[in-house]
Amino acid sequence: MIGAFILALALLLPVQQPNSDGSGTCGALSAAGVCTVQNTGGVIHASFETVPAGSPTSVSVTVQGCMRGGTCDTASATITSTTPLITYVTFAKAYDSFQVTVGTLSGGTSPTVTVNYRLGAN
Repeated sequence: MIGAFILALALLLPVQQPNSDGSGTCGALSAAGVCTVQNTGGVIHASFETVPAGSPTSVSVTVQGCMRGGTCDTASATITSTTPLITYVTFAKAYDSFQVTVGTLSGGTSPTVTVNYRLGAN
């Protein structure tokens, strides 16, 4: 029952397939926005660029590794910059996907965060 719920939820979330070079973009995410990035290459290194828009005064974006069964580890990175920032993450394990979640996004005018990524970056 829980497995079916997780599968149904996963089908509703935006899933990003990286370009052939491992790059991609999670569009303008609002508060509580989630983007799942497929890790088809099984990489353990990745760069994530967060680009806030709308002049937010508070931002919190987490990146965590997940497996196909729906289990995600504790966040490997938490990004809190209100200005554009590139964060390099080394994951402890090879995951099936990475979940990018906007936790806090407040202040400003209709704030959003665009997340660009490159998997396998050294």
